[in-house]
Order: sequence, then structure tokens, then C-alpha cells
Amino acid sequence: MGRTGLFGGTFDPIHNGHVHALKEFIAECGLDRTIVMPACVPPHKKFEHSVSDADRMRMAELAVGRTAQVSDYEIAKGGKSYTIDTVRHLTLLYPDDELWLYVGSDMLRSMDGGWYMIDEILARVTVFCVSREAADTPLLLQSAAHLRAKFGAKIVLSSAEPLPVSSTQLRLMLRQGLDASAYLPAEVWQYIQEKELYRR
Repeated sequence: MGRTGLFGGTFDPIHNGHVHALKEFIAECGLDRTIVMPACVPPHKKFEHSVSDADRMRMAELAVGRTAQVSDYEIAKGGKSYTIDTVRHLTLLYPDDELWLYVGSDMLRSMDGGWYMIDEILARVTVFCVSREAADTPLLLQSAAHLRAKFGAKIVLSSAEPLPVSSTQLRLMLRQGLDASAYLPAEVWQYIQEKELYRR
């Protein structure tokens, strides 16, 4: 029996904050297999495709290298990417594994009431959360306690130092032609420059 981790997001673009959280996820949870899953259409937030799905996939592959595998399951499936569908899919693929789910601070706080089939998700996975900023900690502790009490959720809060990076701010910088290389893996920055992504 192994441990499989699901690390999802829009990754538009994938940045150093994502890579930092991914490495903490793998190390702290002792994962045997980690799947980075770019969403097609996230149900939790408004999403306008700034670049193609193929470009988001390629940037994810460049960013994670051999650290994890990148899956196009949600993109190929199309439509809104509900976590429960992906969790069920991974359960079929790896029936003997423990499933672990990475979420960011905002996602943990919105799980109850904001997520489709949250009771089944929490019955199937252990949730791992990395804080985006130090000020989040009291709210995360409160959210975790609530989810444990209501759903019997298994939740691990990371002890890692936050590395705050905003995809929204990065897209703005890139549209303005500013140097965002400090916030992006070198291979991703090079890819964005070569393909002139986010300029339009």
C-alpha cells in the first residue's frame, strides 16, 4: 500500500509558490506518487484562459521535472473540474493506495459549503494544506477543526514557511512586459519568453 498525492490547480502560470508547496507536500506526507493536475475549468473561481491548455500543461511539466507526474485527465475530460470526479478516478487507478489531496489556504477555508460532494471527498482523502501567508494560521486551524468535527476529516497543516506568489499579479506583470523571472522556475520563464505568452 502506497501513498498517492493529488496536487491540482489552474497553474496559469505555475510558479515558485506552487513548486514550494509541491515539495513540502511530497516530503511531509511521504508520498510514493504525486500527480500534478491542471484543471480544465475550476468550479470555485472565475477562470479566463490566458493561454492554451497545452501551454499550461507544458509549463507544469517544465516546473515539476521528475518531482511528480503531470496528468491531463481533467483537461481531456473537459468542462468543470470537480475534485470528486478526479478522486474517484484515482481511486480506480490506485485502489490499494492512500489518497492525499493538497489544498491552498483559501480552498481549505471554503471547503464546507463551497465544494461539490465534500463529504465523499473527505471520506476518501487526507487533506494537506500549506499556508500562503503567516496571518492565515489561526483561520486554518479553525477551518481544520470544523472539518474534523463535522466530517471526521483527516487534515494535516504544513509547518512550512509560506512562499506567497500570486498568479494574478504574475499575469499582470507579464502582460506589461515586466521581468517576472524571480517568481517562476527558470524553465517556465524561458518557455513564456520564447512563446511570448500572456502578452496579448
